[in-house]
Amino acid sequence: MNGKLFKRAKCAIYSRTFSELEYKQMNQFVQRIENQQQNYKYNLIGLFGILLNREITRDNAFFCSEFVATTLNNGGISIKSKPASLVKPNDLTECDGFRLVYEGQLSTYLSKQRSETVAALSKDSRNNSRFAKLNRIYGKLTKSIAS
Repeated sequence: MNGKLFKRAKCAIYSRTFSELEYKQMNQFVQRIENQQQNYKYNLIGLFGILLNREITRDNAFFCSEFVATTLNNGGISIKSKPASLVKPNDLTECDGFRLVYEGQLSTYLSKQRSETVAALSKDSRNNSRFAKLNRIYGKLTKSIAS
């Protein structure tokens, strides 16, 4: 996320509390993808489905909001009663329980997060392994989407 592709990117970060079961189900889904990441690709064709308001699903392929919606669906959380292949980023902002945490430059957010994370992790080593695992998964997914 520090590469050229994201250098001038703007972002909106949302937060939501999940139950242990929701988290476990979503994490298992992401783990399956991570373990087979060579079989997954970006669903560029699916974006045309959004424009036409028609579902275009492809095996082992997601565009960004489709991936997030599918992950949430695996935790039992649906997005506006829409199929994941028709979920737009703005639909995610309107989900129950989600709250805006940050909006602005991605680089500013990442810098702030690094500082806060280092401080928090030094206080609680239990969170260290959980954060490292999620950070590693996200890093791999970001690299595969960007390439």
